[in-house]
Amino acid sequence: MKRMVVLLALLVVACAAHADVPVWDTSTLTAIGTADSLQVTPHCTQITGGYAYSYDLTNLGSRGSVYGFTLVFSADVPVSELTYIVAPSNWTFVVRTTNGDNKIGWSLGPSATSVDRIAVGQTKTFGFTSVYGPSPVQNVNVSSQGTYYGFSGNTYGPAAPEPGTLAALFAGIAGIGLPMIRRRK
Repeated sequence: MKRMVVLLALLVVACAAHADVPVWDTSTLTAIGTADSLQVTPHCTQITGGYAYSYDLTNLGSRGSVYGFTLVFSADVPVSELTYIVAPSNWTFVVRTTNGDNKIGWSLGPSATSVDRIAVGQTKTFGFTSVYGPSPVQNVNVSSQGTYYGFSGNTYGPAAPEPGTLAALFAGIAGIGLPMIRRRK
């Protein structure tokens, strides 16, 4: 009985630790040779079966508009497994996993007009869902294409759990649970 309580406590702690969704800071994307910038505000919400990620991209520049946005993920987060990719109206997206790429790129679609770009002072939201929980550190490279400049910086995103952490968790659960199963037989 004591082991059952410990096993349940371990499961609750593991689930609670995984359920924490950090509040992330806003990131500034800069362009070389100009004071113009873009602002990326990342959000993460836990949903059934995973996490919903969204990125508000705001054009803080003094001129020009934005017509492209790209998130480049670390190799341990397989972009091909991201689902429900969201694009603003008249924007399209491409998931790239070839030639070492591991990214999602959004751009204006074929039916887009100039009003679909992100003008100075405007914000558009991009997003996706993932089974991977949020990273506590900035682990995603960001770039954006504008009329006059290309912008770059870093932001937050999903991170695959470290294999060692999962192995330790499952070994601990097995170490407590297996003797209990043997006693019942």
